[in-house]
Amino acid sequence: MPDVLKTVGRYEILREVGRGGMAMVYLARQTDLDRFVALKELGAFHASDASFAQRFLRESRVAGSLSHPNIVTVHDYFEHDGTPYIAMEFVERGSLRPYVGRMTLAQIGGVLDGVLAGLAEAEQHQIVHRDLKPENLMVTNNGTVKIADFGIAKATDRSGTL
Repeated sequence: MPDVLKTVGRYEILREVGRGGMAMVYLARQTDLDRFVALKELGAFHASDASFAQRFLRESRVAGSLSHPNIVTVHDYFEHDGTPYIAMEFVERGSLRPYVGRMTLAQIGGVLDGVLAGLAEAEQHQIVHRDLKPENLMVTNNGTVKIADFGIAKATDRSGTL
């Protein structure tokens, strides 16, 4: 078991696995269920801005409303010492980025199939992702692709407009 960097609520942070413009993502262990999760932390600079914190909460609600094999599962949203966190499914192989340019045609077809299935599910819930890129596509151990990071997603109305 890796060393614990710090404890946040019922999660033990083990290591950083990614970072973006607004947040950092850690591999963490959820102690009560003894499972690994990806724990997304809104950066301290952004956590003090109410609009960023509200967007972070909205991301957790949007992604948490979806349940599909090609969408990363959101488990929890919480705040610890004034910092918002989202706990989600940990996808073992990380983002698609390192595989770009190295995949076979069949693998590319599999990626497209998974992404389109996940997007179709989101569309059924009238959600548009708006930030698809290799960094937001996660690869499981068996090669399945899952869509992550609904941070700038928009809900559409019944007419399909944003």
